[in-house]
Amino acid sequence: MEQLIQEIYELIRVYRSDEGLPNVQMTANRIRTWIGQFDEADKVFILTEMKSILEKRYCSKQKVRDFLKEAVDVLTPHYKYASPSDFLLETVFLDLQRPNKSQPTLLKLMKEVLQEQFQFNMDNCGTRLKKNYIYLDDVLCTGNTLFQDIRTWVNTNDSDGQSYLLKLQSGNTRLIFLYLFIHETNYHKKRAQFRYQIAQNFDTCYILFRKFEIENGVTTKLEVIMPTNENQPEIVTAYQQRIEEKVNAYCDEKKIKQPNPEFFRQPNQPTTEQFFTSSANRKKFENILLHRGIRILNSATTNIPNLRALGYSLPTHKNFGFGTLCITWRNVPNNCPIVFWYSGGGFTPLFVKHQT
Repeated sequence: MEQLIQEIYELIRVYRSDEGLPNVQMTANRIRTWIGQFDEADKVFILTEMKSILEKRYCSKQKVRDFLKEAVDVLTPHYKYASPSDFLLETVFLDLQRPNKSQPTLLKLMKEVLQEQFQFNMDNCGTRLKKNYIYLDDVLCTGNTLFQDIRTWVNTNDSDGQSYLLKLQSGNTRLIFLYLFIHETNYHKKRAQFRYQIAQNFDTCYILFRKFEIENGVTTKLEVIMPTNENQPEIVTAYQQRIEEKVNAYCDEKKIKQPNPEFFRQPNQPTTEQFFTSSANRKKFENILLHRGIRILNSATTNIPNLRALGYSLPTHKNFGFGTLCITWRNVPNNCPIVFWYSGGGFTPLFVKHQT
């Protein structure tokens, strides 16, 4: 077990290390404390599976730097610019989120990358022409932040008095989504929402460039946490019932249609296991995270309707949480299972979450 703790520490040791705050930095002892809260018989198993997940899904600061450089290198010829400087002189990086969200931090890092890799001052972006608009963020889970930000932005006017939506539809302006992680099924849901609530032809107004694409549909690799219904204890049944009651009440209040339950996957999904170390280990790992998450929330005092055992969801969704498995050097999404980040109910999480 000690060897696994050290190996995991080496993978994530720089988590939030650039903030200079000892209480949020990763240590081997923090990993040791976290795993000590699980049953003795499960500890080595959990650490083994966690190491495999983190090797695939922990995005270090250097990986982010490499991705940002790669994005400029790819987008420059894609739009037929002679050089990165030509591309950047006609590009604006959108700054639409609150100061404590991911976007401002990533924009600061992009500024460093542009200076170090391209000898280009970010302050000069868009000074020749404002043609390309880049929306930069770390993780698309539900996609709600993206949709709200973009809907607001496209309905505002440029300095010439024309809305950004009209400029995009004319083809004279381009929109680029730049993400570290996207969840494939939810991204396509946002695409449909853009069409229905912004413009039918909005698909033609943007492109997506991402580092990791997480397949989270039940007919795909299912690279998220979603347990089966096999042999679940009463604690799960009772918790499921509470969620359904809350969602039904919320939908009734908002006068919207009650959704179908999406708590469990079928035992044969995915058909071939490619993300976890085996199908049996997936099932065991999912159940451990679900059961412990429920116990944590049962001991906590919070009553946030979309906080679930497997991470934040939407108040209109009947599930145990989003269940994503991706982490960056600066934060852990609240859509991850709460054993990774939630400090309520007397539990010590693996990661100290950046408050956003």
